[in-house]
Amino acid sequence: MLEVVLPFLYMKHTDESDKNFFDLACVFAYFKRFVLSFIPNNLHTKFNGCQDGLPYLHCCLNMTEMLMNYVDKEICYHLKRKGISIVMFATPWVTTLFSRVVELNLIYEVWEIFLFERDKFFIFYFAASLIRCLRN
Repeated sequence: MLEVVLPFLYMKHTDESDKNFFDLACVFAYFKRFVLSFIPNNLHTKFNGCQDGLPYLHCCLNMTEMLMNYVDKEICYHLKRKGISIVMFATPWVTTLFSRVVELNLIYEVWEIFLFERDKFFIFYFAASLIRCLRN
């Protein structure tokens, strides 16, 4: 979650006379609200009798894979044929809302799109479209 909180920390202003004063309490409040809105359960474990697991994260990755299969069956088949699972590359996308793989100056624009759309499932569409755009 450090990758998610860092962009919020960079927005912090320490000068109280500044009209855009943004202290640590505001950083945490915005971070918490953002995480609860877009990745509320991904890192929660659930004991299912045999093993601990991250069922919500697996559900998110399966949803991304289903969308990817719908958007571009050819690339989905190609990845499966090469033995590449979506878990190998999309886990940091889903757990950090792309902040681990996108440069800091662009992450604000990506997150602004998420905030504008106000859709908890938009991240999956975004991931599938990113794979589609990076296909060539």
